[in-house]
Order: sequence, then C-alpha cells, then structure tokens
Amino acid sequence: MHYPKVNDELYCKIFIDALIDLDNLNRLITKFISGKPEVPYWTHNDYLDIEISNNSETDNQKKKKLKGGFLFYPFYLEVTGTEIISEETYKFHLKDLIDFLRNQGFKVIPVTNETYDELNDGKHYSEFMK
Repeated sequence: MHYPKVNDELYCKIFIDALIDLDNLNRLITKFISGKPEVPYWTHNDYLDIEISNNSETDNQKKKKLKGGFLFYPFYLEVTGTEIISEETYKFHLKDLIDFLRNQGFKVIPVTNETYDELNDGKHYSEFMK
C-alpha cells in the first residue's frame, strides 16, 4: 500500500446527510477525485487524503431539531491535504469536492480549524442544512 504523506494543518471534517450507503459514497468520491482506494473507505489523490466513515452519533431527530444537527448526519469525511500542496490548492480541491457532493443533492457541512468562508460561498452553514 502507498500512503501519501499528509499535511495535518490542512484538515477538514465534512458531515454528509444523504440517502446512500457507505460503499456507494466511497465509490462516488473515489471516482470524482480520480482517487486510489487503499483500504476500505479511504481514498487519496495527489491533493487530498480522504477517510470516509459512518457516523456512530447518527440521530435523525437531533439532526432535524438541533442548531448543530449536522453533527448527527450519517456520514463524515476526514480530509487532509497531501504534503506537497499549498493551502490555496487544498482549499480549491476541497471546495470542488464539497460542491460536487452538494450537486448530488446531499446536505454537506464542512468544519475546519481555520475559517474558510469560501467553502460555503460566504453563507452561514445553516443554509446548507435545509
């Protein structure tokens, strides 16, 4: 197996609410990024390293009723940038992935250590929970 070196400073957790199973979500993301799947539910390319997981905290009532309900979405991705890319390149590829998932009709909420307003097109995250 080939594991790329990652830049832990370039990190985002993406919560996803979608009517899809984990296997199909994995295939969809891997195909979109032209990724190389390594172990189940982990894929990467030259820019992004993505672990795709079921959320053990999934709760259909909480996701609809709580302000931070996205924390209870059924899936999440842990996305890091590879060691070779800049922050700007990471944000570009991360935004591209988020837009792709939203265009599939999924509810997608990115959570980062940094403020990346452009990931939500300058909108509050709650706009994407509707």
